[in-house]
Amino acid sequence: MGSAGKVISSLAGAVALALVAQAVQGATMPEETVKQYLKAMQEHRFEDAYSRITKKMAGSKDKEVWAKEWKYVFDAGEAKILGYELFPVKVEGETAQVACIISSQDKALNALGADEYSVFTLIKKDGEWLIDGEEQLEKPDSRFKK
Repeated sequence: MGSAGKVISSLAGAVALALVAQAVQGATMPEETVKQYLKAMQEHRFEDAYSRITKKMAGSKDKEVWAKEWKYVFDAGEAKILGYELFPVKVEGETAQVACIISSQDKALNALGADEYSVFTLIKKDGEWLIDGEEQLEKPDSRFKK
């Protein structure tokens, strides 16, 4: 192979590596999906939060209806997410669990702002991790360890 062929081969290899790196960067990890979801909910960007969940998690509602319902819940209940802490993810194939302590407050059920213990279940769909369910616990269990 001549020097021009080696340059073309090297360029093709560099382009292929760049495309693989870009694909890996574009794919979200389960904990990143949960962070993006919680941040969107915290900032009342419910349509953005919707893009991080499955139809099952949305109760089969479309984005507009789901977002309007959550806006109403947050507004009427004066709900706010004050912060959150995620714990190490547990991945088994195409399913993952992320335990999270959520500090939130609302005027009806959590006026004092007590911590809530949630475990998000995610599934991998078309290469992306999406939240498929949320389990709320009375107290933390073994999944809440660093």
